[in-house]
Amino acid sequence: MDGSAAGFPRTNPFIELLDIEFVRIEPGQAETRLKVARKHLNPWNYLHGGVFAALADTTMGAAVRSSAKVYTTTNLDLHYIKPVKEGEEVICRGKVIHPGNHIIHAEAVMMVGTRVVATASATFYVLNPGS
Repeated sequence: MDGSAAGFPRTNPFIELLDIEFVRIEPGQAETRLKVARKHLNPWNYLHGGVFAALADTTMGAAVRSSAKVYTTTNLDLHYIKPVKEGEEVICRGKVIHPGNHIIHAEAVMMVGTRVVATASATFYVLNPGS
């Protein structure tokens, strides 16, 4: 994919640190992937919850940004369902479920193969309403 879509930067220092890869960004939707490495693990050798959160927030944020809005996350809710091990690939699909003028709601599902490993929802505050 090219460097950006709808003004969303495909890379920044944090995304590079975690090795999050953008697969697809379309209006109101985004998909990312993360190949779980040792640096992503918690002390029990499973994917750290903070990495799940970063992946979900990044993916849903890309879906929100695809509408050319400037925003900030105001709430992020995660449900951890299954542990993820080093070497597994997590696919995160995010979508906007309510594209309001001031508040946007989005949700995401994270999967390893056909297995759902986590879900998330978020609320975003639009900093440039009317743009």
